[in-house]
Amino acid sequence: MPKKAEHPASKEPATLSLVVCTRNRAQQLSACLEAVARMTKPTGFELIVVNNASTDDTARFLSDFRRGADFPVVVCDEPTPGLGRARNTGWRASKGDVVAFTDDDCYVASDYAEQVLRLFQARDIAYFGGRILLHDPRDYPITIQLSEEELQFGPRQFVHAGQIQGANFGFTRVALIECGGFDDNLGAGTEFCCEDVEIVGRLSAAGKAGLYSPLPVVAHHHGRRAGPVVEELNRQYAIGRGAYYIAMIMTPGMRLSTTIEWARLMRHQPGAETRREIAAACRFIWQRRLLKGGKCEAQA
Repeated sequence: MPKKAEHPASKEPATLSLVVCTRNRAQQLSACLEAVARMTKPTGFELIVVNNASTDDTARFLSDFRRGADFPVVVCDEPTPGLGRARNTGWRASKGDVVAFTDDDCYVASDYAEQVLRLFQARDIAYFGGRILLHDPRDYPITIQLSEEELQFGPRQFVHAGQIQGANFGFTRVALIECGGFDDNLGAGTEFCCEDVEIVGRLSAAGKAGLYSPLPVVAHHHGRRAGPVVEELNRQYAIGRGAYYIAMIMTPGMRLSTTIEWARLMRHQPGAETRREIAAACRFIWQRRLLKGGKCEAQA
């Protein structure tokens, strides 16, 4: 179990850990970490990189990068595929009062760390999501968040899928400890790619406030063009949404609001997406029954 660290209540300067999880993307990871190296780093900053069962040159690259870095770099191995599990390995190895996450195909802005810490310095929040730009205009405009308007999320407020995304989000260490971190059985590498919004939903259900801010910025270099790759990604997102919606319906304090929102969303989307979401919700319930030894209980 990680050592519990108290978040500074006096608004003293907080420390920041940035976690990047990677799997078989050594080339993309190089550009990602170069952007981190160029970023202005506050006192106490550290980078945590989680190698999630890579079979390419990731391990060698990370060893070389760590030796050449002029700032603290911690490399962790997580042998079981799954982004939720890898994110847990990362934040539990970190020391920061605030833990932010970005992806291995993203480039943080030069003021990213400063902007993240300012959010937590000025607001009583447990989590944030930031702006995600499209790095290459030739790429399909997906897995981005372009809003320039701040959006606040109150306690027990339903958070829509896509409002806060795992390519650019973060939490206080206290919030991560109190909620138990990410669900190991969610995220890329598993059937349900929704570990990012699911943890936000659980924190909201627990009475925590958060916000989306356009100030911490990353550029997403995902490399996907229109066609079968994008169609498959949209299919995965629909499956993830179905798992997220039913997870929130199973969570006390979120059942009514989630049911109302899901019903509203169904009226404005193609029937194929709705059917995919419902099928995923059923599989999610079955998975939870298996994990609980055949008994499906409401989440705490």
